[in-house]
Amino acid sequence: MSKRPSCELVEHESHLSAAPTPEILNRRETAAEFTSDILEMLRRESQLTELFLDLSQLTWISSAALNELIRLQTDARGLGVGIRIHRITDAVREVFQVTRLERSFRVDQADKSDDSMLEPIG
Repeated sequence: MSKRPSCELVEHESHLSAAPTPEILNRRETAAEFTSDILEMLRRESQLTELFLDLSQLTWISSAALNELIRLQTDARGLGVGIRIHRITDAVREVFQVTRLERSFRVDQADKSDDSMLEPIG
């Protein structure tokens, strides 16, 4: 039995940060688990108002990942939590543009080397 890939979730005062790997986000089963883990934390920690997703490790994005991001956004919005996609690669940004998902998600234009959103505060 293989070990489930994990993604560290970093909680700040009012936001949560995650940097999923391709192994997590591009596979249907692990992408669904990733989404469920985040939603569970957002439900449990009501002070969280924003989720930062660092997609810098993704050189491509699967339809499973796109579906889970849409599900995550819909459910998070219902909890009053906004989603910001941070450090997106050019290839993934192009997919967001072609599918017009850049209109649905807040995609930061920050430099790919800027990881300030992922570091714990204080």
